[in-house]
Amino acid sequence: MRKMGVLSHIFRVNNAENPEALIGILDDLMVCLAAPKEAALRRDVTTYIKLTIPDKFPQLKWSATELDAITDLQGLATMLANNVKRWTTDWILQGRKYGPANMLRHLLLRKYGRLPDSVDVRLARATSEQLLNWAEQLLSANHIDEVFLHQ
Repeated sequence: MRKMGVLSHIFRVNNAENPEALIGILDDLMVCLAAPKEAALRRDVTTYIKLTIPDKFPQLKWSATELDAITDLQGLATMLANNVKRWTTDWILQGRKYGPANMLRHLLLRKYGRLPDSVDVRLARATSEQLLNWAEQLLSANHIDEVFLHQ
């Protein structure tokens, strides 16, 4: 039964849409593999995720040296959380440089990658209130469609 739990979490890692989603998955894996007898499996899962992350989320821009320094799931979770905090700070600073629509577009690109053309049309036609609402939705959305649910 435990192995199915671990496998389901690995499946979730493979299907995570953004790095932020990985933090919760790593927390679940740490609980699932907390027992001392799970040390070898914990190490193997950590290695697998370290090998998966650079291709899955190139926006993290983690170097081989940074990844080599991570020895456990907690280290991965901490590094991801630190990246999310850094991105938030960067996004705020960039927001001062760009207009609201350009800033939101930039944030959407950073979080979701390539954007559908319809997003550019929506951003170009949006009111300041809509842009603010979408920016707030971006903070908790796991998929780009969730950003635009509330008009």
